[in-house]
Amino acid sequence: MNILKKLLGYSLPTIIGFAISFISTPIITRLFPPVEIGKINLFVTYLNLFMLIAFAGMDQAFVRFFRELPNRYNKKELFTVSLLSSLINCFLISGFIILFYNFFSSEISGNTNIIICFLLVVSLICNVILKFLNTISRVQDDILMYSVQSISVTFISKILFVIVALWNPSFFNAIIVLTLGYFIATVFFVLIKKDTFNLPNYWDGKSVKSLALFGLPLMPVTLLSWLNISLPQFMLKNYVDFSAIGIYTSALAIAGTISIVQAGFTIYWNPFVYKNYKINQNLIKQIHSLLTFFICIVAFVIIFSQDYLYLLLGEKYRISQIFFPFLIIAPMCFTISESTGIGIGISKKTYLNIISFLVSVVVNIIFSLILIPYFEMAGAAFSSAISALILVSLKTFLGEKYYQVISSKTKTFGSIMCVFVAAIFNYIFFEELFIKNMLFIILFLGLVFLNRKDIKEILLKLKKRKEV
Repeated sequence: MNILKKLLGYSLPTIIGFAISFISTPIITRLFPPVEIGKINLFVTYLNLFMLIAFAGMDQAFVRFFRELPNRYNKKELFTVSLLSSLINCFLISGFIILFYNFFSSEISGNTNIIICFLLVVSLICNVILKFLNTISRVQDDILMYSVQSISVTFISKILFVIVALWNPSFFNAIIVLTLGYFIATVFFVLIKKDTFNLPNYWDGKSVKSLALFGLPLMPVTLLSWLNISLPQFMLKNYVDFSAIGIYTSALAIAGTISIVQAGFTIYWNPFVYKNYKINQNLIKQIHSLLTFFICIVAFVIIFSQDYLYLLLGEKYRISQIFFPFLIIAPMCFTISESTGIGIGISKKTYLNIISFLVSVVVNIIFSLILIPYFEMAGAAFSSAISALILVSLKTFLGEKYYQVISSKTKTFGSIMCVFVAAIFNYIFFEELFIKNMLFIILFLGLVFLNRKDIKEILLKLKKRKEV
């Protein structure tokens, strides 16, 4: 029960974030032209890239050593040193951005403007600080502060856009307000968490070395993961225009509904497995099986509900509905691969994650180069889905070699393929509503048939609880 409460607690920001998006999306997509949304999302995409480089894995290294201090630093000193390391990286990156402001501002907006890069730099520094403050709240099990911080960032990125949209819906106004919001939030939470900081008056080389040796090898995976997600935006910019990015990323936001399932699971799965993999493999197998079934059910619910979900978007954005189900595949496969590929972490052969993501990115690039020039946004969505299927297949194959999580590969991959085939049918029979819906129902029944044993177990447990 305690684990369930924590799962719900850490999932709460995602659920509230979805509710905020549900309220703000209809306004934003009706008032912001797709071209402006495309530029805003490119700004955020570059921001995320520079954040990953600035962290250099130090945020994850801090989590790893928070309860097992590497040497002389106490917890507050370790936190401060980890944050300062990332901030030093921030200032180096900032100099690089300002030095090449012509390139970056042009890539983001199509125009040369040093103010865009200045706003990017301020947003970078603020977000690195906010992420570290959020991380320490999580490792301290301060669910309330973690939730408040997470929801605040969501509020900034969604509700402030609504204010801009009602005032003057343009890319430049949006990133000014966005940066100002990040700055205010950073000052506010730094003041609240000021007791968390403690700058050491000595140099502990062993602790710093431990942080670096753990964090730096994680960078390739995080950067490849970012590239896999962001690649379609860059391809669409080169082959189509900013408007296509705006439409595509708005569809991604709708597909992100499935992240409600992903949020709590990804936070707790690894610690849970590392604690139980030696003594309770059957339980881990059951959780994987139920997770796969449940996330595929949610995917089908989203696909069945797409006509209603798309009422949230402005008319200019609704052309993405034809390829929308393909965008559900990536977050679904990523969540399942976190489960099936856990053997990679258990065996400590983390370089296998790099191989998996690298192959996935290469596949994404190849399919994007072939399909986007002809099918534009639909080609980008299909490429993303194919690369996600390759990722989950590779991580499963490599992870299962070292620790078996799957009781039936037919059931796991059959469930995934039911959703993928539904996406194909949605594209082919988009105008034929009756045929499309009948095919959806057949595939859904196929999913239920594949998972019939799990359904029986769930029903039996519910029956026993009622009898008690």
